[in-house]
Amino acid sequence: MTDIVNMQTRVPKPGLFKELLDEMAAKFKTLDRPGVIYFPVAHLLTQNPGITAAFPTTAEAADKTLDSSLENDPSNYWEYFKSIGEKCESMRHNNLIVIENTENNLESPKYLVRTLIKAKRAKGPQVVELLKSYRDKLENKPMIARPMAGSWDTVRVSAPAASLEEVTQGFASATSPENKSFVKELAELTIDMYRDVNRIYISNWPS
Repeated sequence: MTDIVNMQTRVPKPGLFKELLDEMAAKFKTLDRPGVIYFPVAHLLTQNPGITAAFPTTAEAADKTLDSSLENDPSNYWEYFKSIGEKCESMRHNNLIVIENTENNLESPKYLVRTLIKAKRAKGPQVVELLKSYRDKLENKPMIARPMAGSWDTVRVSAPAASLEEVTQGFASATSPENKSFVKELAELTIDMYRDVNRIYISNWPS
């Protein structure tokens, strides 16, 4: 059974950020499922940032949920979809195929660091294996995933953090002299790497 992460990112209209955030959080609290809501505090200038609701699930369960919402919607989801859409400039929907799930001992992480890695053509599998070997050495292990849509040479790493200080220390640790060989090998396999830092607003993500 394939683990996936279902993600919905909504870009608020100017001046409606908090209203959108509160409505997404209110809906989140009515759902009997694990998940997280977060928004960027540091991102690429080329990005159109938004508020993301993400839920761990399986491909089979997601298929059934979509079938149910299209055929018979007992949760009034489409009414919510219309209501919240009035506060948005746009919405993006994506699914991630999970390669390695998050394993951490943080009780209430405050931030989520997402690293998007663009591998050289057909080098994605090698990048994944290299990241898995690095992940094995960490106490708090990040999620490794691939977008369901888009380039198959794209790999995403998602790591929770307790504070911005921990975020900055994580950057320093990843590029420290003891990880020199890892950084060198990763550079040889990839074209580019991007990071954004997100504030977690509400979460009951399984650890």
